[in-house]
Amino acid sequence: MRKNPYEGKLIVATGVDGSGKTSLLAEAKRYLASGGVDCILTRMPSDRIRSLPVFRDFHDSHDENKRTAVSVEALTVLVSGDRLIVLETEVIPALRTGRWVLCDRYAYTGSIMCDDPLIDAIGDRFLRPDLVLLATASVETVRARVLSRPDERVLYYDSEAVRRHIDRYRALGDLNEFVTVPTDGPLETAALVVRRSLDRLLATAR
Repeated sequence: MRKNPYEGKLIVATGVDGSGKTSLLAEAKRYLASGGVDCILTRMPSDRIRSLPVFRDFHDSHDENKRTAVSVEALTVLVSGDRLIVLETEVIPALRTGRWVLCDRYAYTGSIMCDDPLIDAIGDRFLRPDLVLLATASVETVRARVLSRPDERVLYYDSEAVRRHIDRYRALGDLNEFVTVPTDGPLETAALVVRRSLDRLLATAR
C-alpha cells in the first residue's frame, strides 16, 4: 500500500463481525471530536454492496446452494471494487481537505476472506492507514454478539470459518503492526487502548 500523502489521517478498525469495531470507532470519533479534530465515519463495503442478494446469500443463507452459487473469489473481487470506490469518492476527498477518516473495515478483509494474488494486487492500490485498530475477541464472544442482534439471530453462522479468520487477522496484524485491541473485557479497557493510540498519532500530526 502507498503512504497517505494527505494532511488528514486515515484510521481503520478491522476484525471479524462482532469483534467490536463499531464501538472502537465510536470511541475514536468521540475522543477526536473532544480535541477539535474534524473527522468522518465511513465503512467498507458500502451499503450498496451489502444489500445485494448475492452478498446476503453468501453471508446469511442456510441454503448451501445459495451460499455457494458464487465463488468466494468472485464475491471478493466485487467487494474489493466497491472498497476502491469508497476510497476514491469518500476517503481521499476528505483526507485532501485535512479531515480525519475513520473507516469500518478496509482492504485487509479481502485478503482474510480470499487467499488470491488478484485480491492482494487490488489491495496494493489502497492508501496505507495511519493507524489500524484490530478488534479481537474469542469466537464464543463474537458469535454471541452477532446472534444477539434481532435481525441476525436466525442467520447462518460458521464458527469454524470465523475462528480461521480471527487467526488470519492476528497474523496479518503482527505482520503490519496493527494495534491489537482486546474487546472481551470492559469497554473502558479497550477505549483506553484507542485513546493512547490516538494520542501517539496526534503527536505526530502536530
